[in-house]
Amino acid sequence: MAGRPRKQIDGQLVEKLASYGMAEDEIADCLGISKSLLRYRCREELRRGRLRLRRTVWKLQLRAAKSGNVGMLIWLGRSVLGQKIRKGTSWDDLMAETQLEAEDWAGETEAAASSSGVQKCENKPDSESGS
Repeated sequence: MAGRPRKQIDGQLVEKLASYGMAEDEIADCLGISKSLLRYRCREELRRGRLRLRRTVWKLQLRAAKSGNVGMLIWLGRSVLGQKIRKGTSWDDLMAETQLEAEDWAGETEAAASSSGVQKCENKPDSESGS
């Protein structure tokens, strides 16, 4: 065999380090190889690691938003839904608009349910239900 021996690269380690958010040059330094060799031989492992990182971050963001983190809700609304705050809009205006949208949505949902034959659930005392 002519030339240098082929470097052994642990693909699982590359994927794990990429999933921790390490940059390609940092991963290459850890492995003692060049960044170009890392990209050439471990393209798929880098892609999978970055994908795992994105999924982890997304789950954490959703968890924060579900727990009522207003900042996270705003960020997700902007980045995922493309929502924008119009220039000159006050917080009170935003809250009033959000309330109106929620009421509209509730009305549309109720109308859709009644037109599809779905009956509205109402809590009735046990004496009226015959039990």
